[in-house]
Amino acid sequence: MRRLLLVLFLALAAFWAPCQGAILYDLETDWSFASNPNGAWTYRAGVTPLGWVQADWGGTTGSTFWATTQNGTVPPAWGQVGPANAILAAQLGDIVGHSSTNVDTPGNVLWTSPGAGLIDISGQAWNAYHAQGRDDSWFLYVNNVLVASRSSVLGVAEYSAAANFLNNLAPAQSLNGWAVNAGDTVRFDILRTTELGHFVGVDLSISYQAAQVQIPEPATCFGTLSGLGLLGVAAWRRRRAR
Repeated sequence: MRRLLLVLFLALAAFWAPCQGAILYDLETDWSFASNPNGAWTYRAGVTPLGWVQADWGGTTGSTFWATTQNGTVPPAWGQVGPANAILAAQLGDIVGHSSTNVDTPGNVLWTSPGAGLIDISGQAWNAYHAQGRDDSWFLYVNNVLVASRSSVLGVAEYSAAANFLNNLAPAQSLNGWAVNAGDTVRFDILRTTELGHFVGVDLSISYQAAQVQIPEPATCFGTLSGLGLLGVAAWRRRRAR
């Protein structure tokens, strides 16, 4: 009986794998101040992971940021909006980046693919701090191929049409159906376009479907599970009849 149960378990595992869907990587949901890199995500200044965590960075009371230094305000920085937020044009839990004062050092978040597969990208970027005389541009890349960008976030509000990646696509580009291999990347950059850097809010989600997984129709999955269940019952009855 134990051998039969083991065989049924292995068969169930083999048939169940194709019924699994894509994995969703979400910048906000996955956010962490415990480590950087954090799983598939890295919060960076240029190509360097940010190494320090600061509360209330840049006067953002209640909001914590990954920063370039242990103390002081030296951008770029990446953080998450806290409950006491009174300065940022963003909601609790939103991810916000501050661009560098050096235009050649973009603040960016990087997603690294865990393996071969297909990805779909969605998200938005908006003006997270309405300070006169400050502005940023942003750029979305897949393996250094420019997919979407915007030259200014002035007047761009969260959840507005102008914020959506889909409405800022580069010519002949798409957010869906990108083939990736292990180590391939999606990168979101922010750069200052004025003398001082600026806060930009970003939502970024990546739906990853591993190459070896093919999703059959739900009826196929249900039929497979039902068949295995009936097989198990029949085998159990045969054993009882002995």
